[in-house]
Parts: sequence; C-alpha cells; structure tokens
Amino acid sequence: MSSPRATLSASGSSARRGFSLVLTLTVMAMLTLMMITTAAFVTIESRLAKQHHLATRARLNGLVAVRLALAHLQQEAGPDQRATARADFTVTQTQPGRNWTGVRNAMWTGVWRNDAPMQPPAWLISGRHDRPAGAQAVSLAANFDPALPVGPANVVPDYPESVWLPWQTDYVPPAASLVTLVGAATSDGPVDASPAIIKAAPESPGRPDGRVALPKVALPDQVAGAYAYWIGDEGVKARLDVAD
Repeated sequence: MSSPRATLSASGSSARRGFSLVLTLTVMAMLTLMMITTAAFVTIESRLAKQHHLATRARLNGLVAVRLALAHLQQEAGPDQRATARADFTVTQTQPGRNWTGVRNAMWTGVWRNDAPMQPPAWLISGRHDRPAGAQAVSLAANFDPALPVGPANVVPDYPESVWLPWQTDYVPPAASLVTLVGAATSDGPVDASPAIIKAAPESPGRPDGRVALPKVALPDQVAGAYAYWIGDEGVKARLDVAD
C-alpha cells in the first residue's frame, strides 16, 4: 500500500506528460499551418510574377507595334509629295448600287506618290500572318523610277508577293490569329443604300464596314510574341467620289 505522498507524485507526473503531448501537438499543428500558408503564398507570388512578366511582354510588344507603325508611316507618307485616302476610294467604282457587303478592308489607308502617279499605293498595315515581320512595309519606291516614260516597253511596278492588298481574295487569315483593332463598339458593319435612295440619287452611298481586324505577325529572331497595327486616315472627313 502506497503512501499519500507517492500517490500525489505519480498524479503530478502524469499531468506533466499530458501537458507535453498537448504542447507537442499544438507546435506541430502550427508548423503545418505555417508550411501550408507559406506554400500558398509562394504559389500566389509565382502567379503574380508570371502575370507581371506577361503584361510586361505585351506592353513591350505593343510598343514595338507602335514604333513599326510610325516608321511605316514616315517611310511612305513622310515626303511632301504624298496623298492618302482610304481603300474604299479605290473599290467603290466597281460596286453597283454601293453594295458595301462586297468591299474588303475598306478602312485601310493607301499612300499615293504625286510625283509617280503610275506607282501603286502603299497600304499602311502590319501585313499577313504567314509573311516575315516588316514585309508589308517594303516600299515600292526602290522598284520604280518616275523618270522613265510609261509605255509598252516599260513594265509598271507591281506589288511584291508579300504585300497584302485590301481587295485581295486569295488570302484569308485564320480567325484564331485575328486581332480586333477597330471593333463593333467603335464602328458598325457595312450598310447598303436603300433602293429608293439609289433610284433618286445613284451617287448616294451607304456606309462601308468600319471595323478592322488584322492577323498577328510573329516578331523576328525567334523573339516570343507577335504584333499587329493599322494606321487610319483621320484626315478623311468627306468622300471624294460623291457627286455634288
């Protein structure tokens, strides 16, 4: 039979062991929670860093597109002897009744040389998705001599194969590669003149498709990313081919 002192000592030892177990479990739970929190924090930070990287790349690609567009504009329209007009100016002459649904890429800007009226206009867009970057910006000036007389012995310069033309029908960019540059929130689709208007005033047009979508052009030298640009002609406030 144990004495009261021995019984009290055994009870105190059991209490200390129980407290140590609870303390150990609590510390382990805190460490586990800390590891889970740290892992979640690292995952979130990694995602944020990736998003920031992609946003920076997109911003730099946009800056590349702006600089290429400005260089293209300066190359073609920089000299004084230049005139600009929209592509619908060249195609509406063959549209009976102003049927705008048959007009392709009416909002493209063309640049004509006043000192070389026989030279085809340059078109200020980024180009085709299946051509190298900068192919659309090849100037026709290098292939044309305005001092030569135009006649049977001289071939009028034509567009290089890499240049995409507003009336071209043998090239259709893939829908997945298209970038909307002017969307429905800014402009509407084509609107034909009504039969009554055409009968009363045959020269009264409807409205061409003001939307612009171009394919992404891959950046050169295996640089990740792509770009697309369109240069609009804000100087066009009235049509030149409308009677009266």
